[in-house]
Amino acid sequence: MNYNKLKYFYIAAKNLNYTKAASELYVSQSAISRHIKELEEDFGVQLFVRTNRDLILTDAGKVLYDKANEIFSKESDIYSAVRAAANQESSELRIGTMGIRFAYTIPMIANEMINVIPNLKVSMQRFNWDTICPALYRKEIQVGLRLRLGEMKEENLAHLVLDQDTPSMIVHKTHRLADKTSVKMKEFEKDNFLILSKAESSIPFSHSKGILKKNQMKPKSIIECASPEELMMMVNSGAGVALMSKFALLDQFPDIRTIDVDEHDLLWLELIWLKDSESPLLHHFVQKMEECYSNITRQQQ
Repeated sequence: MNYNKLKYFYIAAKNLNYTKAASELYVSQSAISRHIKELEEDFGVQLFVRTNRDLILTDAGKVLYDKANEIFSKESDIYSAVRAAANQESSELRIGTMGIRFAYTIPMIANEMINVIPNLKVSMQRFNWDTICPALYRKEIQVGLRLRLGEMKEENLAHLVLDQDTPSMIVHKTHRLADKTSVKMKEFEKDNFLILSKAESSIPFSHSKGILKKNQMKPKSIIECASPEELMMMVNSGAGVALMSKFALLDQFPDIRTIDVDEHDLLWLELIWLKDSESPLLHHFVQKMEECYSNITRQQQ
C-alpha cells in the first residue's frame, strides 16, 4: 500500500472536504483527488460519496479511516523512538509536577512512551509553587506541570496552557453554606480560614492573605497548613474553610463541598520547559499531555 495515498485519504476523510485537505497538505485538490481515486482502484471499492460541497465516507471508507487513524496516531511515537535511538542522552525524561489531580496521568503517559522507546528512563519529582521553576533552570527537570497565578513572567520559559479556573471555597458537607452554589467571600468571616503556609509556598500564602485584605475579612482564625493534602484533610474534618481550584485532588475527600465565590483571580494549569530545549522526547511528552487533557475534558462535558 502506498503511504502517500493513504495519507491523502486520511486527511481528506478527517476534513470531509477536498479544499480543507489540500490546504492542510499544501497540495492541489486535483492531486488529492487523483491519489484517492488510485487508492479506490487498489482496493476495488468506493471510499467516498462526492457531493457538490463535501465528502461522505462509505462503509468501506469508514473502516479504512479507522485503520489509517491507528497508523497515523503513532507517527510522533515512531519519530521519537528513532531519534532517541540515535541519541542516548535524549532517552531520559525528567518531569516535575505540583500536587495536582492531573499529575496522576503522567505515569500512564510515561508508560505509553516506554512501550515505544524501551530504553527510555523517566523520573518524576514533586515541587511546590516556589521550587518548580528553579528546578527547570538548574536542569534537574526538563518539563514541569504547574499552577500559575497572574501573567506569565518567566521570559526564558516556554509554556502550554491546558486549562484555567477561578478559586472556589471548599467546606465540609455540614457547613451552614454547603448547599449554596454561590456566595460572597464576606459570608465566611465567622469561619476558620485555612491557607498554605509561607514555608510550603509563598505564592499561594501571599495570594490568600491578599484576598482577605481585599475583602476586608477578619476570619475567626487563620490556620496555616504544611501541604495541600493537610489543608484538604482539615476541611474534610470540618476544621475550617479554604480557597481551592478544580485542579486539586478533591475527589479523594467525599465530605468536601465546593461553593463559587466572588473571587475572580485566574489560575492557570500549564506545562513549562526551557525555550532552548531541543529534546524531541520533551516535545512529544508535551503533545501527549495536551491530547490526554483534551480527552479528559471531552469526557467530562
